Amino acid sequence: MYITTSEKLEQTPTLSGVVGGMLGEPLALKKLLLEFRTKVHERPQDFKKLLLVARLHPFPSSSWVINQYPVTPKQLLVDVALMVSEPGEDVRAQVGDELWRISNRFEKTNADFRQQIEAEKQLWDKTTKTIQELLRQKAMLKQHKLLLLEAALLNPKQLQRNPEALGMEFFSLGSKFAAQALPSVGPYLINSDASDAHLARLGWVLTRYAHAVQEKDRTFQKEVAQERQKRKQAEQERQRRRRRGRRQ
Repeated sequence: MYITTSEKLEQTPTLSGVVGGMLGEPLALKKLLLEFRTKVHERPQDFKKLLLVARLHPFPSSSWVINQYPVTPKQLLVDVALMVSEPGEDVRAQVGDELWRISNRFEKTNADFRQQIEAEKQLWDKTTKTIQELLRQKAMLKQHKLLLLEAALLNPKQLQRNPEALGMEFFSLGSKFAAQALPSVGPYLINSDASDAHLARLGWVLTRYAHAVQEKDRTFQKEVAQERQKRKQAEQERQRRRRRGRRQ
């Protein structure tokens, strides 16, 4: 099992080009998004937490800190990005990519931000070592089977092809895992300014491990199948009850 803090390497179009090239309504929201992007470019020191999360999150476009950022007192970044997206276009992902690039540049030019990034990376390194010790002791499956079951039930195709779509599920799993299984580093992860990034990455790691265990451990594989069938039956029963309620 490998746990990494891999960075984004691919180049994507800048948000200014995306927004500048958009046509149609709502023009006011497009202007608002462009103004927000300009502010972050010009004064990154005013958006440190946002940029910290963008720098460290494995999937910035699924970050709740980024998506729930108030562009105005009444408008969230995710809502504005979704409303200005053209068919086949994902402005939310483009926003996340650009915030990552701004953060990367800011890290190189601002010593305080660079130290903060380094401190968060050291925290993740400690987390990695703690997880590796659990694996060495073969304690994961014995002590944290319920969390592994929950992780193993996540869609394997999405995990391979589109893991960012599972970003909120990763965050939820990571939050539980940090609280229940990592007493030495969990509180630091949860209280960090980059907690959104750390916990999402932790859930991603846990999910990949759970799917790897499922391929090798027949007993665990059977338990996952049973739990999936149980949840399927429960959902079918809920649908039947809803249909009966409509007829009455």
